[in-house]
Amino acid sequence: MKKHSCEAYRYTAEKYNEMRDHFGQVVGLGDVRFLVSWCSLCGKNLRIIEADPLINSAQAVLTSERAWIEISLGPPEEDPRDDENVVLDLFVCSIQIKNHGRTIARVESVQIGADTVDGPLPKETLNFTTNNLHSLLGSGQKETVGGFNADSGFTDGVSIMNGAKRGILRIIVKYRDVVDASILHETSVLYVFQNSLEEEPVKVSSLSVYT
Repeated sequence: MKKHSCEAYRYTAEKYNEMRDHFGQVVGLGDVRFLVSWCSLCGKNLRIIEADPLINSAQAVLTSERAWIEISLGPPEEDPRDDENVVLDLFVCSIQIKNHGRTIARVESVQIGADTVDGPLPKETLNFTTNNLHSLLGSGQKETVGGFNADSGFTDGVSIMNGAKRGILRIIVKYRDVVDASILHETSVLYVFQNSLEEEPVKVSSLSVYT
């Protein structure tokens, strides 16, 4: 990174102080984001700017206002071609996402993977499919982005039912906040099937990822 001269530092500090006087009275999200972006760009090496509580406060506002995607399993979607008299014995669900944040989320992709393991839960799932969505999800809105069927989702379902292995269902959603699209966020959840493909899997909260 190119180093700035002392004159440039003084100029930046003066401009910062001018803007601080102005933006300190402003609470709009766009103004707060502009203030943080300015100080990040022009004042990374200025201790007076980095240590200013206004910047920390502004950054906290951005974090609280940004989009936050949560993943959940819901009832399976009805298909008009399905026979109403057929009862499904194995677990079937829809995969839903909801934006709990205050700004719009641009959902880029949903990755759904299923595997069987006989040891520690892996960090990554080997067998997965990715659906590129590029859809918008408003604050408080919910959307169904896929589904899962335990019968077709596991190639070795017998080993899960007899207890030899566990089945894992991993779902990863990647999205951006439309106000600051430079950061790619991710929500990842892991569900475990053990000794049954009929019961709803258990969510392993300790392995959930929110960025």
